[in-house]
Amino acid sequence: MVWIDPLDGTKEFVNGNLSAVTVLIGLAIDGLPKLGVVHHPFRINENDGTGLTMFATQEHGLFHLDYNKTMTKTDLESRVPTYMEPFDPRQEFSEDYKLKVGASLSNFNALMQKYIDNIEPVEVCRLGGAGNKVNRIALKEVESYVQPRPGLGFWDICAPEAIVRAMGGVCTDLEGKRLVYDKEKTGGKTTLPAFIIGKTLPLHKLIMKRLS
Repeated sequence: MVWIDPLDGTKEFVNGNLSAVTVLIGLAIDGLPKLGVVHHPFRINENDGTGLTMFATQEHGLFHLDYNKTMTKTDLESRVPTYMEPFDPRQEFSEDYKLKVGASLSNFNALMQKYIDNIEPVEVCRLGGAGNKVNRIALKEVESYVQPRPGLGFWDICAPEAIVRAMGGVCTDLEGKRLVYDKEKTGGKTTLPAFIIGKTLPLHKLIMKRLS
């Protein structure tokens, strides 16, 4: 099943926060994300004509392509994907490690604050768009993404999860179970439970431990 979101971060687009806008294409096989494409039409907030496309499979890793509006057709066709080094799975985190967490820009509410309080010490980075938040993990700008409320669609996270898993990251619900992108296995639902994404398994375990 292919899950597509042609405009992730709609509210951010309307508000002019262009760097939070992404286009998402995710392929799920047997309910698990196998391939993801996350495209940033606007790499920075001002529309200067630059973009960034990230694509990945867990087996082959993560790659990116740059874009700018001055490129000719020949320039576009001659681009070579750049491989992105995965996170170090051996990195250790102390009990008092300060987590760098991506959190919602427009829907930061009391529930989100409660989760943030529970995983202190933490540095919160307010970001718009689901695809944008996960890409910021891959770009090593944040380390995790906590979504305390259920309700995001399969199309929101299928592609981003493939991206972060290609870097060695982990994505589960709050009980540590994998997310499933198959409505036949979810009773017809196409929405996800609350979830946690961490850049590595040790970091994900640290977040789960603090939340417990």
